[in-house]
Amino acid sequence: MTRIYVDGIRLLAPHTRITKYINQVKKYLDSNGSNDYTKLKNERIEMFRNLLIDDNEELYGKLRGEKIRKVINHIIYTTCVGGVSTISRKTLAKKAGCSESTVGRAVEILIESKQFQLGYENEYGKGRYIFVDTLCVNYPIVMDYVFRLHESDYTKLAYKEIIQKETQQTRELIEGFSVKSEAESPELVRYSSSNNEKAL
Repeated sequence: MTRIYVDGIRLLAPHTRITKYINQVKKYLDSNGSNDYTKLKNERIEMFRNLLIDDNEELYGKLRGEKIRKVINHIIYTTCVGGVSTISRKTLAKKAGCSESTVGRAVEILIESKQFQLGYENEYGKGRYIFVDTLCVNYPIVMDYVFRLHESDYTKLAYKEIIQKETQQTRELIEGFSVKSEAESPELVRYSSSNNEKAL
């Protein structure tokens, strides 16, 4: 069972908004001649493992299963460049050649590492995972634009509350998204800490 409440916050976003963000990032990268990120993706997978060894050796030990590693590697690979990805449990299972319960265990490891946050689509893509890489330089844009989350909240959800330094890329993306939009109401759903933690 995957936790979807962190510090009283449940992350939900409409399918249209997340796909708009992903398409915009792809367009930006293509226009800047950046289409091969294999090295960066492999380095992020290696970083994930190294941080896990330092932070939680017991959790790292759960990566021994080949299929669990396949699931985690795929998520990291598709998430780390733009900072976010969306996919269903069923599709993940198919890509890794494993059961959906194995996908669930892999997602638990990823989220427990605190390097990634988990959200869900809440329109016709309901039930699809949204993965957010908190160590990506685009993390603030993702949390602001996709989830309408305030800086004081998304900083708490970042890995060790570390926000990566802004780059030229993030500045241009911020301008492209007009992140602070008053036209759309927040999709953030808050729950008091006294509420029982729920799961899907």
